[in-house]
Amino acid sequence: MITKVDKEFFYKRKSHRAFSSRPLTQEELSFVKDVFNNAEHLVDNIRVSSLIVKKEETSVSRGEYCLLVYSEKQDYYLENVGYILSQVDLILQENNIGVCFLGMGRTKLKEYDGLPFCTMLNFGAMAENSLRKGYEDFKRNEPTKLLSYDIALPASLAPSACNTQPWVVRVENNNIIVERGAGNSSIMRGEIKTFFNKIDMGIYLFYLKTSIPNSVICIDSSINSDLCGKTVINYHTM
Repeated sequence: MITKVDKEFFYKRKSHRAFSSRPLTQEELSFVKDVFNNAEHLVDNIRVSSLIVKKEETSVSRGEYCLLVYSEKQDYYLENVGYILSQVDLILQENNIGVCFLGMGRTKLKEYDGLPFCTMLNFGAMAENSLRKGYEDFKRNEPTKLLSYDIALPASLAPSACNTQPWVVRVENNNIIVERGAGNSSIMRGEIKTFFNKIDMGIYLFYLKTSIPNSVICIDSSINSDLCGKTVINYHTM
């Protein structure tokens, strides 16, 4: 089993909406839980938990299972969830398990392990030849020209709700400043858009950090994430 994210896989990853009819094995289900439990956190002191259920126990109609994600509500908890799930998404797909973020998916289990429900991933055995071939298969905004191409291009492939891509990047000295902006227009509005765009920011931060060797993420704790979600990546430090 592959347990570490390789940024070269960014170019193959996709949101799966069609799956193989092969049922997942118990070993694969245990692997899904292990990947979630061992994922790196963006914010260390936020407690999270997950539960695997059959899709029939949710509002989801495709795939075989859903990974329900629960999180303690603290500042930047949604960014933390996105950061974790980005790793789960990529590692599972590298192991032939198809995945799709389903933020709008619903479950009756609103609380688990003492934590409120946050979001879910839909997953199942991957259909053959379902990964992307390369960058040309993506529909993304142009990579920022403020970063070197070998950093900006893979980071730009991060998925986001309704492809809104809400991240705004600027560079100051040796720091990359990442802030949450309005993003592309979408059917999402108001609090719903803000909710999912915060998760998107965590996903992007993982892609960006993985694209920069020896980088360190520093969240500006003096700024509430409801305002602008400012995050600093120190990319010349060990």
